[in-house]
Amino acid sequence: MPKLIHITDLYHPHADPDDHFDLAQIFALVKKGDIELCQVIIDWPAFDFHGDPALAAVAQMNLLSGRNVPVTVGADIGRLRGRPELWKNASPEDVKAADRILEILRNSDEKVYITIVGGCLDTAIALARDPDAFREKCAGIVLNAGSGTNTENLEWNVNLGRVEYSAIFSAPCPIYWNPCFDNIETGQGRYKTYWKFPMKRVFSEASSRLNAYFIYMLTKNPDGKYLRVLDQAVDETVLTEWGEADRNMWCTGSIFGIAGLTVSMDGEIHPADACADPVYSYEPIRVTCDGNGVTTWESLEGTGCTDDTAAPRYIFRINDEERYAEAMTKALAEILKQL
Repeated sequence: MPKLIHITDLYHPHADPDDHFDLAQIFALVKKGDIELCQVIIDWPAFDFHGDPALAAVAQMNLLSGRNVPVTVGADIGRLRGRPELWKNASPEDVKAADRILEILRNSDEKVYITIVGGCLDTAIALARDPDAFREKCAGIVLNAGSGTNTENLEWNVNLGRVEYSAIFSAPCPIYWNPCFDNIETGQGRYKTYWKFPMKRVFSEASSRLNAYFIYMLTKNPDGKYLRVLDQAVDETVLTEWGEADRNMWCTGSIFGIAGLTVSMDGEIHPADACADPVYSYEPIRVTCDGNGVTTWESLEGTGCTDDTAAPRYIFRINDEERYAEAMTKALAEILKQL
């Protein structure tokens, strides 16, 4: 079973609700027995208007899945973001999340995946402090950030931490790069993960407790009884109103990939090595990223070439843009039934 460290910008009140859907998907895969989640790390908020790290959301998911996954808050970005000269010798208090990453890698008998759906700071610090731990024990960094072709128009998370984002591409382990967008200006292109769906498609099939989790987050509920709220009846009017809204999503396919799964053209979930018609794939590439967060890459698919300068790199590619969103909606609703 793949081991995973999940790094996210998960806040309450939320900055973007997709992070809570991503967390639920991961815990659904945990409950199903497809992933062993070792640790959740939540970024230090980048702005004052963001809520605090949503420790409550992890506690809610632990309750719904019957697990006890630990959660750690990431490094203070005010002190360490964009300052790689401080990363190697920073105090333990400043880098507790990075040191936790290294502790898990060093002590694991199996290789561990790291998925980044928020900022790259804690992973970059850990990488600077012990690159050998990544070389020997990291199964792959699943990086959800950036843009596929219009790379000089920087995506949100890249622009927040260009130095840290660039550092990830030097890691001596496989990288599964999942650009949020392809061409940010036009919205066109297949090298992106973005999709959206009306939330009622998930709510209609989810358990009452999972819907309570989503509504608690969406309404920015200040009630401190965040576990007991899961057993309270959800107001159907509120659920219907939120159900009509679209939810922008990015990381669903990459999370399935960590579990060794993929999604077919018709939205069925299959083992990745046994699916003849995946709606998305990973394409082998050679890639570099400069200190300003600008990537340059070329495909190696079908060339017979390998990138001898680094561990393997792959980029997420949509195989059928017309069927992608519907397939992902169906697959997400199905896996969330586990909760």
